[in-house]
Amino acid sequence: QRQGGGEATSSAFDLARDSNVAEPEGKEAKSLQAWKKAVDEGQAKLEHQSVKAENLELLRKHGASVWRASNMQLEGLCTVIDKETEEIEREIEGINRERKLHQFSAGNQINSLRESVYASLVKNIE
Repeated sequence: QRQGGGEATSSAFDLARDSNVAEPEGKEAKSLQAWKKAVDEGQAKLEHQSVKAENLELLRKHGASVWRASNMQLEGLCTVIDKETEEIEREIEGINRERKLHQFSAGNQINSLRESVYASLVKNIE
């Protein structure tokens, strides 16, 4: 979304969004419940920032090795799929050859029967 809007992307925190806790205003400024709600929101945002920081640190520390391990796993899966594909293609080729042989055999039988019928017709006409 930010890239589509032309905004710069970064791994830094969006502090304006995460640290801006609205304090109660007007009539709510004197309400204990409103202040408790504002404090709860602030604590939630602080916890969210803490989790973000921890995730970014883990990504910085382990991201490259996890990425490489994931790529190796995907390459292994690709190799297995390629081998299975080759095996299936060999099976298909064998089935097609067998089918072709059966068709030639059936064609020879049909030609033989046709000649037999033709010979019988010629014999009956004579």
